[in-house]
Amino acid sequence: MKTLGEYINELKKTCRDELLNRYKEKLSEEINIPDKVINDLITILKAVSNPIRLKIIYLLNQTEMPVCLITSILGIDQTLASHHLSILKDAGIVGVKTAGKFRIYHLKKKGILDTLEKLLLHE
Repeated sequence: MKTLGEYINELKKTCRDELLNRYKEKLSEEINIPDKVINDLITILKAVSNPIRLKIIYLLNQTEMPVCLITSILGIDQTLASHHLSILKDAGIVGVKTAGKFRIYHLKKKGILDTLEKLLLHE
């Protein structure tokens, strides 16, 4: 003979399974995001999830600049700055052009800071 607790647990499972089956197909149709979009978003979110990279984005939002200026302002060495700039470049956030012997970095995704700040403002 089952206890009251066992009946309640069985009822909860049955209810959960019915709801899951009822909405599973509908939800899977509505949440049809292409894998490329998901992967691109993951790449961008990973790229901006580092304090140094966020500082670089804030700097480049003001003006384009060479890596030597970025390192000077942030107080980091060139190897570390180049590593972070490479991640931002691979994510499509930062672009680079050559001016003589300098590589000048600029922000390609101009609205990225606005988007990140909106995340902070919405609760």
